Amino acid sequence: MWLTKVFAVITIGMLASACASPAEVKNMTVQPIASLGASSSSPFLNNLRLADVSGGKETNPMWTSQVSGAAYELALRNSLEANNLILKSNPDPKFELHARLSELDQPLFGLNFTVKSKVLYDVVEIKTRKSWFDKEILASYTATFGDSPMAIVRLRLANEGSIRKNITKFINELFLTPQQAARN
Repeated sequence: MWLTKVFAVITIGMLASACASPAEVKNMTVQPIASLGASSSSPFLNNLRLADVSGGKETNPMWTSQVSGAAYELALRNSLEANNLILKSNPDPKFELHARLSELDQPLFGLNFTVKSKVLYDVVEIKTRKSWFDKEILASYTATFGDSPMAIVRLRLANEGSIRKNITKFINELFLTPQQAARN
């Protein structure tokens, strides 16, 4: 009898601690990329504003970890600020960014979880409405059993890593010279 109660308490404790948690902004934010530097000739340097961000999905604690639209937007904004693309004190930037998180492809089970993200980025010149950058960027990230033995944590880590890599790819492309961009 007491063994059944102990088993029930342990089972309830494991289930309660196994709730899915949403992706964390700090783990999706791209820190300053040293190789870019402030001496870049990118026309977007300190000259971009975030116009609108869409996509994402709220996490249902009883199901799987997701990336909410609000968390993605904040991670993108923080990443752009950290890499000198958005300057808060610039009241009249030349470009605006529209981003749509269109897909977050997640595995259902496994030891290693690879999550693939797809985001459509569109950078438009504000005065002319000319698109300077319009591209869908794909990125993936794998979280392994070594990262966490708990599957729900591995999935969250894979979500965060995929979004971080996606934003990193986007930022790197904004800093390419026109000749480099033509080759990509």
